[in-house]
Amino acid sequence: MAFDPTALAAVARLIALIPANFNGFNHQTVFPQTGNDMGVVANAIAAEAQLAINAAANLAGTSTTSTAIGTGSKSFVTQAGKSFNVGRYVQIVSAANPTTRQMSGQITAYSGTSLTVEVTTALGSGSADDWTIYLSGPAGKGEKGDNGADGANGSNGANGSTILSGTGAPSSGAGVAGDFYLDTGTMLFYGPKVGSAWGSGVSLKGANGTNGSDGASATIAVGDVTSVAAGQPATVTNVGTPLAAVLDFEIPAGPAGVDGDDGAAATISVGTVSTLTPGASATVANAGSPSAAVLNFGIPAGVQGPAGPVIAASWNFSTTTTDADPGNGNARLNHATPASATVIYFDNLDAGGATVTAWLDALDDSTTTGNKGRLRLVAVDTPTTFADYRVTGSVVDGTGYRKVPVAYVAGNGTPSNAARLAFSFAPTGDAGAAGAGSGDVTTAGAVSAGNIAVFADNTGDVLEDGGAFSSYSASLLGGANEAAWKAALNLEIGTDVQAYSATLGSFASLATAANKGFYATGAGVVAEYNLTSFGRTLGGLADYSALKTGLALVKGDVGLGNVDNTSDSTKWSAAATLTNKIINFANNTISGIATSHFAASVVDTDNTLAADSDTRLPSQKAVRAYINNLLAGADFASMKGGINASTNPNYPAANAGDTYRITTAGRIGGASGPVVEIGDMVFCFVDGSSTGVQAAVGANWNVVQTNIDGAVIGPASSTSGNAASFSNSSGKSIQDSGKALPSGAIVGSTDIQTLTNKTLTSPVISSPTGLAKADVGLSSVDNTSDASKPVSSQQADAIKAKPEAFILACSDLTTALAAGTGKAYFRLPYAFTLTAVKASLLTAQASGSIFTVDINKNGTSVISTKLTIDNTEKTSATAATPAVISSAAFLADDEVTIDIDQIGNGTAAGLIVELIGNQS
Repeated sequence: MAFDPTALAAVARLIALIPANFNGFNHQTVFPQTGNDMGVVANAIAAEAQLAINAAANLAGTSTTSTAIGTGSKSFVTQAGKSFNVGRYVQIVSAANPTTRQMSGQITAYSGTSLTVEVTTALGSGSADDWTIYLSGPAGKGEKGDNGADGANGSNGANGSTILSGTGAPSSGAGVAGDFYLDTGTMLFYGPKVGSAWGSGVSLKGANGTNGSDGASATIAVGDVTSVAAGQPATVTNVGTPLAAVLDFEIPAGPAGVDGDDGAAATISVGTVSTLTPGASATVANAGSPSAAVLNFGIPAGVQGPAGPVIAASWNFSTTTTDADPGNGNARLNHATPASATVIYFDNLDAGGATVTAWLDALDDSTTTGNKGRLRLVAVDTPTTFADYRVTGSVVDGTGYRKVPVAYVAGNGTPSNAARLAFSFAPTGDAGAAGAGSGDVTTAGAVSAGNIAVFADNTGDVLEDGGAFSSYSASLLGGANEAAWKAALNLEIGTDVQAYSATLGSFASLATAANKGFYATGAGVVAEYNLTSFGRTLGGLADYSALKTGLALVKGDVGLGNVDNTSDSTKWSAAATLTNKIINFANNTISGIATSHFAASVVDTDNTLAADSDTRLPSQKAVRAYINNLLAGADFASMKGGINASTNPNYPAANAGDTYRITTAGRIGGASGPVVEIGDMVFCFVDGSSTGVQAAVGANWNVVQTNIDGAVIGPASSTSGNAASFSNSSGKSIQDSGKALPSGAIVGSTDIQTLTNKTLTSPVISSPTGLAKADVGLSSVDNTSDASKPVSSQQADAIKAKPEAFILACSDLTTALAAGTGKAYFRLPYAFTLTAVKASLLTAQASGSIFTVDINKNGTSVISTKLTIDNTEKTSATAATPAVISSAAFLADDEVTIDIDQIGNGTAAGLIVELIGNQS
């Protein structure tokens, strides 16, 4: 610490004036001296003591001037006679709030009691009138870099001064010229560094005093100075207290003595200087001889003074790492390990409640890229816990807090939660203006001559060795022109490289997909069309014959499935001799036939039908006789009545020939008997069959179905010659189709017939000619593209009934959500019926009140039970209490708004709300 020059001069004069035989003093010390010399000594001691006291007192002052905290010129009324020389730096601190209200700057004027300071740094806000003004050193700040020499790239400006820190005195290799250093163990502040020397450190705190109540500062005042008779001893008496000494001097007057012999020259030197306990009296003892004094000084330590000014802002540390407002007076890192942190989050209020946004926003003021300055955090209660960071970019306003991007430099330990942290900042000097010269580029690592230089980072200022050129690369880079490069690459357009083609360019613009073909729409222009596997097969056929085979057309494909390939000469409408033909008697009348017209043995008169032949026709007489013979030898059927089978009755007791008709459908022979329908007949063929179930007597009975399973039932009447068609999907009922068969004979598979006004269904056409859309049953279909086809009302209704959803993003994906109205808004484009609602979060909230969302139509809620997302859940689909829709109908242009009625612990983020339903 540098001593005031006035005080040093006073000490030197005090030592020089102490007599050779001086051996210490107390409250009443006698200085034996001949003549008036002792009086001169006493007066000199008192005067010089007062000078030292005044010099120390002049290093600080106070002011009650009410002044707003901020930068710029500030005026104060203070004490006169202080060492407030123009150009010196001062620290201005509020006595009531020393850690949160400070200003520092340079004195621009001082006259009488009027002091003017140009404030450059301010901490806190508001006004104060309890200022203590201390002389201090200038704030460390880098100077603006010089402009680079003219060239393409300007050189970077010189870095500003940096405040380094560590435990112990700085080594000569630490830092660069102009830097400062803080020993966190002894709180000695070194710098600025000159060359490799740091100089002596200046203590930022006084020596620790003993515990006890604060005492008043020690003072020395000169009391009465009186002359006493010659020959009386000179005395100094302390009529005050040890801490407020008032010295009364008695100086003897005496006649001039006879000149004595010249004595040897006396010498005075300083021996030891010891620190005494606060409140003890200062001592000076001569450890030498009267002619060669060695003075040992005992100087009492002062009592511990008030806390000195804090040169940094302070926050309380939060161990949470979330990107959010850390809370009033708190700061946090974005990583639990300080060395891995890349962002520091500061609340806009410091630990004392003062708004410090101006200080935070100034952290990125330097124009130097990537290094805005050095930011240090120190745990106040454990100073060995600290971290140094480099501010790397712009400060971001996070609404209520600031985000400061940083890069870790050095540090020790991790602060505990809620620990008070002091932050100090040394800004980097602004980057120098870019010059017209080549600029400064540095290299990283070893390099070899002739190798490729590549950038080592994204600053554009650092190069590294990228490896050697290959001989081939060298030949390419050495090529004089395009021809040389082509020769080196050995490329020939049209041979090694495809020459440019407009057609190929057109192909390249197409988004190819499966089952697509290409065709030219003009010179050098191609387009796509659909090409199925079957289409590719047809396109690859060799000739028309192969095409017919590939199509596999048959007469049914052209609506002639019922037409035989028969020549006109054999059609019904033509007269012809029939040979091996089948006659349809429905359209022909045969008359004049007698038994004599049949060949021998065709008409059989045997009443036993013994021939059992498929080629003989029995006569009526023979058949009648045959039946009579059968009836005579068998039991006759005897109708016994009807059976209601709805209750699954047993078979009745019966004899062979007993017959019953079913009047109500059900089962006969119990629940396990056969199913019978109305009109079915059951008859017994065993005499003496008893009543019973199917298992017992069912073998004695037969069931004759009236409605045979699989039987086809025709209409009550039909038109002769018309084709039959099924009347339903059961396959058991046919009807008159109303379609007549063509006149004449039905054509065969090889015949040719002209069809007029006929409809062909699913035709297979061989050798087709002149086909039109009507030929394949599409006469009513227009050749209209799908995009131009109209939509039917049924289709429109189906489209409206299809479920759809309006999905609303009610926030970004990272900002913590807060309760409030109007989080999202839109208007319905058409009438809409709401059938379901849903909400989801990208980040679930961990705890607290249940996250609750409301949906409003024109300002009124449409859900009687709100949408909720349970804690640790991300969707309302799993909510314990589902939402209930109370107003489902929306009109076109209805206004829809989303509110967040309630949140929990504030960690929820990324809200999306879905309105699900269909068009009304």
